[in-house]
Amino acid sequence: MEEPVKGMHENIFYFDFRSIYPSIIIAKNISPETLCYDGDEKTCYIAPEFGYMFKKEP
Repeated sequence: MEEPVKGMHENIFYFDFRSIYPSIIIAKNISPETLCYDGDEKTCYIAPEFGYMFKKEP
């Protein structure tokens, strides 16, 4: 692991994904209960990196 560089830094950003995680789950209906195994793009959202599909409607 590389040690951090000492000194003053600019343009540092921090994203708190834990606080928006529940909002994403609610907005996109993403949960184990809505996982699709045989859906299509019309009825399911598709996670781009892994190809998991989740129902658009609860």
